Amino acid sequence: MRCECCGQQILTDEHKELYYRSKMIDGSSLEDIIQAMEEEIGIGRIEMRKYRRHKDLNFARQLYVKLAFDYSKHSSVVIGKFIDRDHTSVLHLYKKRMEDDLELAYKRTARRLIDKTISSS
Repeated sequence: MRCECCGQQILTDEHKELYYRSKMIDGSSLEDIIQAMEEEIGIGRIEMRKYRRHKDLNFARQLYVKLAFDYSKHSSVVIGKFIDRDHTSVLHLYKKRMEDDLELAYKRTARRLIDKTISSS
């Protein structure tokens, strides 16, 4: 596969990500992000919408918010409504420091999302 912007062959993960971001028109749908997350960590939208504050659910919500901001063009209001949270909760989750487990899950889920989008193009 060759990149349309520079004509180079896409080899590295960084280049795939740049290619994906350059191809984004409306960005990924929030449903695509949830699906990629569910495949990676096993927690879906139904669980994230619950008002419990378990560590696993907070982890999933933070992962969803970071992916949604980075890989979609939706506002914090839309991102929050998708999981029954307000925009201030979404901004708080986005600003929290990423721990090692979250960073690893973020990278893996982002890779799934990018590969899925590139393969469907």
